[in-house]
Amino acid sequence: MNRSLNVVGELSLLSGSGIEISVKADGRIIELGMDKVMHGYSLANRISNRRQRAQLLKHVQAALTKADLIVHIRVAKRVVALLTPSSRPTLLSKLSGVAPVEIKPLALLLALLRF
Repeated sequence: MNRSLNVVGELSLLSGSGIEISVKADGRIIELGMDKVMHGYSLANRISNRRQRAQLLKHVQAALTKADLIVHIRVAKRVVALLTPSSRPTLLSKLSGVAPVEIKPLALLLALLRF
């Protein structure tokens, strides 16, 4: 049985390469925000081995399932991807090596174009 957590908070993280990520949590949703799509791509590729990266994301998904939490990845004020207990990786997710993350292609395109 899943235990729902109520997570509330707000903070900013700064990666070693200078990428700033905002983290906001309100209830069940944890939102990771960044300014540019390339920042997300850069962070995802910090683990260059695709198999290791996929395994790590599966562990994160399992933890989210147990805690009944959802992660939204927001770029330029658009939710471009999510990781939930029921996420369905898209072809783009698989090609990018971030399955089980569910990438939203239209939102990603609009974020790239900054609409």
